[in-house]
Amino acid sequence: MAAFATADAALVPQAIAAFQQRHPAVSVSLREGFTPELLELLGAGDADVAVVSYPDTRHLDGFELRKVCDDFMYVAFPHDHRLAGQRQVRLTELRDEEWIAGSSQPEDTLISSCLRTGFRPHIGFVARDWMAKQGFVAAGIGITLVPSLAADAVRRDVKLALVHPDDIPPRQVYSAITSGLTPSPATQAFLDILHR
Repeated sequence: MAAFATADAALVPQAIAAFQQRHPAVSVSLREGFTPELLELLGAGDADVAVVSYPDTRHLDGFELRKVCDDFMYVAFPHDHRLAGQRQVRLTELRDEEWIAGSSQPEDTLISSCLRTGFRPHIGFVARDWMAKQGFVAAGIGITLVPSLAADAVRRDVKLALVHPDDIPPRQVYSAITSGLTPSPATQAFLDILHR
């Protein structure tokens, strides 16, 4: 199977663990990448199923998608941040914050979901790894976005607040298989578990 990194924080490992418990004789392997790469793997026959997000309709010919869940966005704060105790925040409350992102270009990161509202974050530090981003946040250097799919894997010294869905709508997460092919019994069993 193939999946994007955030799905590998909890969703995919839980599905693989449940699948392996029910089907111990079936071997599962995982490839990680961005949605276009995952669809390429699927199209080339190098994966039987992919977990994708933000599907680009230009690349969907030949694939059958089924929605798995919505992935909401949280902001990660240091434990002593002025907003750390809030359950939900608005982007307007974050305009003066220093951000930790995976790229200096917000268009290439999760922060791109903020841009449609006109919000332009100030990216102070670039860290591609999830644990590194959390380390910067815990040290009080900045804040970062955390998808709900990864919320359970966040460090204990980091506090999360949901970004109001009007500011950042949830991204949709899908399973993808190749159109026109009947999934193998193992693939169908995995899909059933993933969607449960």
